[in-house]
Amino acid sequence: MFKKQIFNFSLLALLLSMGAQAQPEEYTEITTSHQRFGDWIVRCEREKGKDKECVMTQQITSQSTGMSVLQANFAKTEQGTQMTLIFPLGIFLPPGVELEVVDHIKANYSVSFCSASGCYVNQILDNEMLEFLRRKEQANITVYSSPDNPVTVPFSIKGFLDAHRKL
Repeated sequence: MFKKQIFNFSLLALLLSMGAQAQPEEYTEITTSHQRFGDWIVRCEREKGKDKECVMTQQITSQSTGMSVLQANFAKTEQGTQMTLIFPLGIFLPPGVELEVVDHIKANYSVSFCSASGCYVNQILDNEMLEFLRRKEQANITVYSSPDNPVTVPFSIKGFLDAHRKL
């Protein structure tokens, strides 16, 4: 018991001393910009002294409920173009997600994780898929609400090429 009290006191003293040594954070200037390209919005942030970071995004909502059914985000990384798709909770996970550039190419992706804000697909796109997204205007994303119930969400890729160039 006595050792536990000493440990707790030591931990408290350590935490307090760390707080006493903490320096106030410097003010960091961040500039933001937004541009629309077709059905895509490119949002960029630049922290003073650092490179600009941009993401292109499109929010798809249900016409009947007004609720979000898909948020599609794309960003350039060292590994290539990162696609992040965010779906509402409640999708059936085992079949994953199918991305189809209408009448041209299909690819299946696994759901990476789910959190309180939704279920996420994170994927670096291969060059073939990226080229079709740049050249076409319509794509479909299919998820499952149950094992036998696919739900296809059409989304526009109009403006994808110009938005992707701005990344």
